[in-house]
Amino acid sequence: MKKQILNLGKALNRSEQKTINGGKKQCILPWGDGTCSEYGLQCAERQCQLLPF
Repeated sequence: MKKQILNLGKALNRSEQKTINGGKKQCILPWGDGTCSEYGLQCAERQCQLLPF
């Protein structure tokens, strides 16, 4: 039974885990081209936390 329960979900990456654990917002969309959709301290990704010039 335990193996069946473990196989239901998928492993989360680091930024998804932070979002679920009350961390920060995921600013790079997984289906996008890898650019930040927004910038600021609320983002989980380091490259999105810095404001662009």
